[in-house]
Amino acid sequence: MTTSLESIKSEILEQMPLLIEQDPAFCAAMARALRGEFVPRDESESRFEMLLRELRQDREEQRRKWDEQNRKWEENQLELKRLHNEVMAVSTKID
Repeated sequence: MTTSLESIKSEILEQMPLLIEQDPAFCAAMARALRGEFVPRDESESRFEMLLRELRQDREEQRRKWDEQNRKWEENQLELKRLHNEVMAVSTKID
């Protein structure tokens, strides 16, 4: 019986693409039978779009944080240069 079942499965797998393509009723029956196994396309696309929006928002937030860090870095560099120049000016007065 196992070989019979295996041959039936093999025949189904071989014929199914053609049946789906050529027989709308068969295609609809397969879609109904498999509906519970797969997420509907519109739901899947909706989830995908939501993930893309979240990624975009996260990327923008990260860009803003980096811009802020770069601004602080530049401010600190300017302050360090100012302090360095001040120290150098004092050291030349002492010499």
